[in-house]
Amino acid sequence: MKQYYRIQPDLEKYMRFQLDNFDFLDKLGDKFELTDLGKPIQHAWQPVKGKYYPGVAARVVPDISTWEADMLILSHKAYDLLKEELQAYGELLPVEVESDTCYLLNVLARLPENVIDFEGSEYEYYEDEPVGFRVLKFNEKYIPEDQLLFCVQSDFAYNIYCDDRFKNMIDEKDLGGLYFNTTLIDPYFISQ
Repeated sequence: MKQYYRIQPDLEKYMRFQLDNFDFLDKLGDKFELTDLGKPIQHAWQPVKGKYYPGVAARVVPDISTWEADMLILSHKAYDLLKEELQAYGELLPVEVESDTCYLLNVLARLPENVIDFEGSEYEYYEDEPVGFRVLKFNEKYIPEDQLLFCVQSDFAYNIYCDDRFKNMIDEKDLGGLYFNTTLIDPYFISQ
């Protein structure tokens, strides 16, 4: 049986990545909206500036991390090591980070909602509206065997999930920056 994970940035050890919103809007504003994430956008993409921000104790630039919830940001090192495997799951979009080129992976592998085991999962509600999952279970029979990375259409934030093969690949290539969450849910809902 495969183990599945929700991919999150490891912000305790590594710096947080953020695109320059002004550069983003200036270059892609009329051509792109956040609702376009998860759809092909390479045709309109122009390299946008990004930056890593230190946390309280985190001062290390990650090899691989996330931007928003459904994109990975890869250093040039991570890009060189992973591009062959990742191209099947999305678009690799160049980003300017200081004097280096990094790459966003726009994950296009979106699985339908039947991937979620709604009987075994529980929503978190705010004022009678579902805002996320308190418990999330997958119907593994609906996840293709070769699906290394994927997002699920109906999980609110369109998080990136992976199986143990992707986690092992990251570990074997000694790439730092990700936390692999076995609960599959946002850590905010764990303590509720």
